[in-house]
Amino acid sequence: MCRFTSLPVSAHLHNDFGLSLANALTALRCGARYVCATVHGWGERAGNVPLEQLVMALQYLYGIDLKIDTTRLKELSEIVSKYAGVDVPLTHPFVGENVFSHESGIHVAAVMRNPRTYEPIDPKIVGNRRRIIIGKHSGRHVIESKLKEFGVEMDEEEMNALIEKVKLEGERKGKLSDDDILRIVMEVKEIHG
Repeated sequence: MCRFTSLPVSAHLHNDFGLSLANALTALRCGARYVCATVHGWGERAGNVPLEQLVMALQYLYGIDLKIDTTRLKELSEIVSKYAGVDVPLTHPFVGENVFSHESGIHVAAVMRNPRTYEPIDPKIVGNRRRIIIGKHSGRHVIESKLKEFGVEMDEEEMNALIEKVKLEGERKGKLSDDDILRIVMEVKEIHG
């Protein structure tokens, strides 16, 4: 299209096949000067180009400085979600609650050594944060790091009992809150103390 006109070309895309971001990047590479985007890609039918994904792709994959403070993307996401009355999907790239969450022992250990193993960017870049989830898949390393966060020490016998109880509770309940963990720690300490 850009070859046939000297006028600026704008691309307004929908996400019916899940390709709105790919099509937006292609349109820009082919000479489009503008791309319409919305926060979370929310719009008619299957939605539009997700603004936060477009910004991050242009800045971090293509190296284009858009002069946008990306550390406020999560905040923008929350504001739009609040006023639209629609929850952001947990797995929504960059701004979803689960995007930088890790539960499996292998994943947590790897992320602690080198975050790039499972995180394409530092969560702070988009105003998000890393979450270590305690649940049925949590191993010793994950639980030990959570205990360190609480300032709690346990001997080997207590630790083994704690791991077993955490896995059972995680099987029953799913993700465990900090309060759940502290309650289980107190139970184990009471039994083994």
